[in-house]
Amino acid sequence: MKKQLKRIAVASMAVCLTASMAGCAPGGEEEEGTPWAPHIGIIFTQAGLGGNSFNDLALEGVRKAAEDFGITYDQVEPKSVADEEIIQDEMASSEEYDLIICVGDEQVDALENVASVYTDQKFALLDATSDLPNVASYSCKAQEGSFMVGALAVLAKQEQIDSKLSDGDTIGAAGASGMGVFQAAEEKGFAAIGVNLNQNNIAPDYIMASMLKKLDTCAYEAIVSVVNDTYTGENQLLGLSDGGVDYTVEGSNIKVPDNIISRLDEIREEIISGEIEVPNELD
Repeated sequence: MKKQLKRIAVASMAVCLTASMAGCAPGGEEEEGTPWAPHIGIIFTQAGLGGNSFNDLALEGVRKAAEDFGITYDQVEPKSVADEEIIQDEMASSEEYDLIICVGDEQVDALENVASVYTDQKFALLDATSDLPNVASYSCKAQEGSFMVGALAVLAKQEQIDSKLSDGDTIGAAGASGMGVFQAAEEKGFAAIGVNLNQNNIAPDYIMASMLKKLDTCAYEAIVSVVNDTYTGENQLLGLSDGGVDYTVEGSNIKVPDNIISRLDEIREEIISGEIEVPNELD
């Protein structure tokens, strides 16, 4: 296991930062009075790190927690889905981790097995859900982010901010077929919107914006719950109000005017206040 793990020591904060974590006890302080800081494990999907993936976003959240709270963490990139359960089991059985974070729904089946055995181990599951009492699930209110980019599409179309926005009355959305949509946008000359990650740089002349699922916020909030001793194995849904979703036009060559950005800011506040209620499923 130790050969597989990459130990990250945050030397900038003198808070339980040695690899051995000697003298630290969850929920308390070291014998010499140094505040306790959690030791975290994070297991990525088999896709690994790189390319601004969900894994990279989750790691950003862990790194921010390291900067803010002095946590230490181990990160693992499984070679296959089958490896994920092995790694989960090895981390849990080691009893070294105050929280083990698992990224993605491809880890759910393995986690159901492992967390059922190690009932005292705290887990966090990102972008998926589990009903086990020792698994805190963190998901994003994608409908709120989708509403924002949908409003952007309508406003941009009304004002004809770019020649790629035709004068027709149809706006269409696609999930897993996103890359095909981007290719079609380039071939047919229409505008597109990315989803989940900032995909604007894939085709910056054709992708106007991207809706973001902020797994960095999810990972960070999971760690905060351990730091503050408020962890519960419940399903957490993060939306616009708590940074769980957002949108970005960064990296796009299609200029969105300031007046549209301002209107979107107003829409954001109307959603947060409850003035606009965004359904989570179609009627």
